[in-house]
Amino acid sequence: DLPPRQRWPVIINLNKDKVITILMQWTSLLDQQVPSETQKNWVKALEDQTPNELLQELAGIHETLNDSRVTWDSLLLYQVLFELGLKPRGDSSEILVAAYDGTVLHGRSLDHHIDSSVIEITFLRDSETFIVAPMELGSIGMLTALKPGHWSFAINHRDVGNDDTMDKMWE
Repeated sequence: DLPPRQRWPVIINLNKDKVITILMQWTSLLDQQVPSETQKNWVKALEDQTPNELLQELAGIHETLNDSRVTWDSLLLYQVLFELGLKPRGDSSEILVAAYDGTVLHGRSLDHHIDSSVIEITFLRDSETFIVAPMELGSIGMLTALKPGHWSFAINHRDVGNDDTMDKMWE
């Protein structure tokens, strides 16, 4: 229900040191594997194609962190970690089953291999629960979400050989 820039500061302030650490790890990993010129091109493309509301949410996070070790570019690129094929997040498994009474259950593991923090966020619309999602601190994107009483979804990735390594992305 809050304006975009005001949606994340409370959560970020409660976890500020952890978010800064995660984003510093991400920046180090990114800098080791992606030339700075390529990063700049990706940032420009993301700024041109990302809806303003989401950019404003990220601006609120960046302002709240207020730490020179976390750049706008690294925060923006962290949002597309999954799309870049750089997955320090690890693997996940899920199961979808129906009980005898028709109740559908959706379970998911989030097996992380880096110092990452997953928190459960409840999104409100008109002060009512709209969506519940486990999310990584510092990220505004959802890889798993649930609209209570309606639906759930999860995005999964399966490695097939080395087709998703960063070094192949700019060859």
